Amino acid sequence: MRHAGKERGQAHGHPNRLSPTPRLTHRGAGFTLVELMLAVSLFGAILASVGGLVMATARIQGAWNGPTVPEQQISRAFRQLAQDLRAARTHPQVPVVVESERLELARVTGPADGLEWAKVVYRVDTGTSGRHLVRETLRLHSDGGEEPVGEEMLLAIDTLQFQAAVQQGAAGPLLWLAAWDGAADGIPRLVQVACTLSAQPGNPSWSLTRAFRQPAGRLPVVTNE
Repeated sequence: MRHAGKERGQAHGHPNRLSPTPRLTHRGAGFTLVELMLAVSLFGAILASVGGLVMATARIQGAWNGPTVPEQQISRAFRQLAQDLRAARTHPQVPVVVESERLELARVTGPADGLEWAKVVYRVDTGTSGRHLVRETLRLHSDGGEEPVGEEMLLAIDTLQFQAAVQQGAAGPLLWLAAWDGAADGIPRLVQVACTLSAQPGNPSWSLTRAFRQPAGRLPVVTNE
């Protein structure tokens, strides 16, 4: 009679030997301590970088969103000046005046079925809060009278100068003059404004120059004679 245990051992190819317990050779699904430490360190570095970027962005936005926003003020003021110059028209009582800190012109305002004349004055006002470029509007009446309509403070400035262009010779360069005789020369084709904005809390002082064109204006030719 054969021993049942022997038959079982021979059936598995190892007579009289029990198969050893198999060892696990694969790693579990968890992380080692070193891997966790590396992940925490990397995550902390990312948070620090993002936090620094957010703080820097907040400082920049705070600087430009403070009491004044120079880009917006400049854009609004220059857009209004460009519109006024494009709309400038010859008026017998209001010739164009270009002086160092003053610009005067006449323009047509109102809807198409009710046009009226207006006098627009850009001037520098000096007050307790400093120097400002101001735009003043006056309604012109047929009897020659002027009726104040309103005024708007455009820019806080340190310096400002208006100039009108003439051409030196038939093909010469432009010359910028701080005076323009509108009664004799009409409306200038080119007007330039150069200004230095006042420094404000959180905003630096800006210096800029901008030229404006009136397509129907005149560009006198001058000679050295």
